[in-house]
Amino acid sequence: MKFERSFWIPKDHKKFTREDVPNAECYISEEDLTAAGFSGKRSKFDFFNRFNNFESLLAHVNKYLDSVKRSNDYKKERREERKNSTNPYKVGDILYNSWGYEQTNVDFYQVVGLTKKCVDLKRIGSQIVEETGHDQGNAAPIKDSFLNDEKVIRKRVTSSEGRVSFEFGGGSKWDGKPVWSSWYY
Repeated sequence: MKFERSFWIPKDHKKFTREDVPNAECYISEEDLTAAGFSGKRSKFDFFNRFNNFESLLAHVNKYLDSVKRSNDYKKERREERKNSTNPYKVGDILYNSWGYEQTNVDFYQVVGLTKKCVDLKRIGSQIVEETGHDQGNAAPIKDSFLNDEKVIRKRVTSSEGRVSFEFGGGSKWDGKPVWSSWYY
């Protein structure tokens, strides 16, 4: 059973809001020196604390509201950045995705198609150009050496720098330098 926000609002607490943070509200009690803060559409409070004095209560509430405002501003900036970003890739560019646990796997992809916000990628082969130690070295892609069993995948470009999200890790445009990898298993 999900409780509505009104269930979590302490009785006899006064609502405290600021105009610059429309998606957050706090409820304070000068008698009990307690405060609860809610943000977004959450029904359960983000904090519910007791304080030694009213000044520290107000300081905490304002610090919380400042934090929510910073989060709102950051989200707004990111939304605008994504809205105004352009696809930095062109057909033939190479991306790499470095990922793994206890070892670092590197996959290389070549751009085979584009849309305004996405890239169509196909995985390509790579080679170790320098061994830097036991079971580790620097890898470089082999352009146009598409792997036969790989299908074309479409990925959304998530930033103006060209970040692309993969199932494991995030991909970036290859800068032409070999990429470190390891292969313990």
